[in-house]
Amino acid sequence: MLPLGQHSIAWFSLAALLAIVVLTRVGAWYKSRSRAHEKSRTAQNHPRLPSRKIGVGHGGFLIALVFSNIFYLASLGSYYTFLSDE
Repeated sequence: MLPLGQHSIAWFSLAALLAIVVLTRVGAWYKSRSRAHEKSRTAQNHPRLPSRKIGVGHGGFLIALVFSNIFYLASLGSYYTFLSDE
């Protein structure tokens, strides 16, 4: 972007505008398909999971994310410690 200045920012703005238009159309399409799928799903009477089971699943997933984040930060910290000794 730097060599072309503000003209390149205008091109990026046009690309972002195009992406907004495309994603808006995709969102409307998905919403209509989701409603049709929901109607067919309720007609079939699928069993629903208990909210407690869903909560345990979400909680386990969040704990796994926090653990992986801590592991990542500890690994990165020890890497930079060894790197700065050079």
